[in-house]
This record gives sequence, C-alpha cells and structure tokens, in this order.
Amino acid sequence: METIMPLVLIFSLLPSVHGDNSTMECASCYLGESCQHKVNCTDAGMICVSLEVGDTFGGGSSDGVYKGCTSPRSCTPLVLTMSVMPGRQVRSNLACCATSGCNDQLTLSVPSTSSWKNGMYCPACENQNSSLCEGQTDTPCTGAEESCISLEGVSIGNSNHNFSMRGCATPSACTMKENDLMSFGGDVYRLTRNATCTNMGSLGALPSLATLVFQGPPHIEGANVPLLGPSYSKE
Repeated sequence: METIMPLVLIFSLLPSVHGDNSTMECASCYLGESCQHKVNCTDAGMICVSLEVGDTFGGGSSDGVYKGCTSPRSCTPLVLTMSVMPGRQVRSNLACCATSGCNDQLTLSVPSTSSWKNGMYCPACENQNSSLCEGQTDTPCTGAEESCISLEGVSIGNSNHNFSMRGCATPSACTMKENDLMSFGGDVYRLTRNATCTNMGSLGALPSLATLVFQGPPHIEGANVPLLGPSYSKE
C-alpha cells in the first residue's frame, strides 16, 4: 500500500523588477540540449525560467530541461504529472528567478512515476498537429492523478505547431492558465487557454490523493537565488 506523504509548500519572495533590464541574462537550452548558452533578456520585466521534464512518450523514461527567459505572467511555478494513457506520461517541475544568470545552476526534481491505479478513469486523447482533441477512450489514472484535464497550446519554437490533450493529471496541473509554459511529448508549449479540469471520472469513493511525494527541494549551487514558487521536502 502506498504511503502518501504530506506536501510542504514554502513560498519564496521574488524581488520586483523595475526599469531597464537590458543586462539580464539567462541560461538557455531546449529539451535534450546541453545548457551551455546564455540569452539576453532585453525586455524590461523579463525573468529566468527553468523547466525540468521527465516523460515516457518514447517508450522509455526520458529526462530533459528547458531554460530561457519569459514574462512573469507566463511563469506559474508548479510540479505536476499528466498521463494520456499507460506508458505515456509527462512529469515536470517549473521554477522562475529574477537575477541575471540565476537559472544556470538551478536543478529541479520531477515526481517519480507510479503504476498504482487509483480508481479514476478520464477521457483521453492527444494531437500534436491540431488544437482539437476529442477524447475517444478512457484511461486509468495512477498515483496522485485525481483530475481529468484538457489542455491546448502552441509550440514556443514553431508558432504553427499546435497541440491538444485530454487525460489524467495531478490537481496542481489544473492551476495552469493561458500563456503558461509546459512540456508535452518532447516539445515546450505556451498554453492558448486555461486548463479545464473535472473529477467526473472517479469510480466510487476513494481516499484523498491531493498530496504528492517529491524527491526533495530544488538545489542551487553557488549564490542564494530568489525563486518564484514552491520548494518541497518530505516530513
């Protein structure tokens, strides 16, 4: 029987960013790339972002990281997992910081996979070439994925590349809103609408799974970096 540990949320304060931000630099890399590059975030108010990803879309577990700069309004720090069907799951952890180069040594942990079926079923589908996805099959939800989610977005690398998905998700994923960043199937997308979630897939009365177990807090080497968002620890 799985033991669900309580989630401890520790919110850090993000300093306000005012005026000219032309000297702001952020580490930059795409999923699967080495993070050895820098990008100038020349627009005032831009901050650094780091998105750690683990997915099983390719038939095995694949990890990667996206780093760059973004608007604070497009950066909702959270940890989540989402599944389209057994064996096709994305796990991610996103954090932001607001000092030059602060995401360079920022290392995040993603949730572990779970094969424990929690009793929920959700309509499931995926389409990485269209903004329309109609769930035709029901997929069993596992672990702490107790919500049925629907998402749409556009690739940040190719504005003509849309995606849509429906499936199971942790409740944290339901807080995502329009313009937030997320990973799906080996690409990074900006959402074109708020996440839509329901709990209507539940079969019978189940114990609450609203807490998640994570692998420890973000680790930052070197200077103390102010983060926008939660860090996590086991009790």
